[in-house]
Amino acid sequence: GPPFFLFLITGMFPWNFFAQSVSNATMSVLDAGSLIKKTAFPRAVVPLSIVAANGVNFSLAMLVVVGIIVASRTPLSPWIWCLPLVMGLQAVFTTGVVLLVAGLQVRYRDVKYITEVGLLLWFYLTPIFYPLELVARIPAALRLVYLLNPFAALVELYRLVLLGGTSGAAVMSPPVALGLAVAFSLAIFLIGLAGFRRHEPTFADWVTG
Repeated sequence: GPPFFLFLITGMFPWNFFAQSVSNATMSVLDAGSLIKKTAFPRAVVPLSIVAANGVNFSLAMLVVVGIIVASRTPLSPWIWCLPLVMGLQAVFTTGVVLLVAGLQVRYRDVKYITEVGLLLWFYLTPIFYPLELVARIPAALRLVYLLNPFAALVELYRLVLLGGTSGAAVMSPPVALGLAVAFSLAIFLIGLAGFRRHEPTFADWVTG
């Protein structure tokens, strides 16, 4: 397989984009309380601006990753042209999670702490610093639950388009990873958007400023 540092960064960079976006956006609506009380504008702009800013940094970081792969004389995957598609898919997923937690945080002030703990647990339940093939050793029922982790599918797709795949394909084949990533991304986006819109009319009553 590829060198371990390539295996690691192809999982870490996407995760950092996701985790930083969610962490920074959780308090974004509350932090913009004075603006929300005084100005009429789509409230979703506040958390989405954070996703957009982190997305620019992530895009530049992925260019660096491709450069590192080339510099290390590791062959680029024939699926490298799909990288923007996978990044777009992750952006949809990240946007859904961001809208969900940012909207809930306005009404339920403990969401921030739950999110912090949840991200930590989520990191260790995602095959970022260990190969997905290790999951084949756990009981089938637990393995099925594990594979419902949306980010596991996204990480496998990144490694497919950047490194040509990993040994984890025996656990989650590329078509399955793509299907799960698309399904979860769209579902989470729709859930996050619906949740944000549900709480949006009462934001001015709950924020301070």
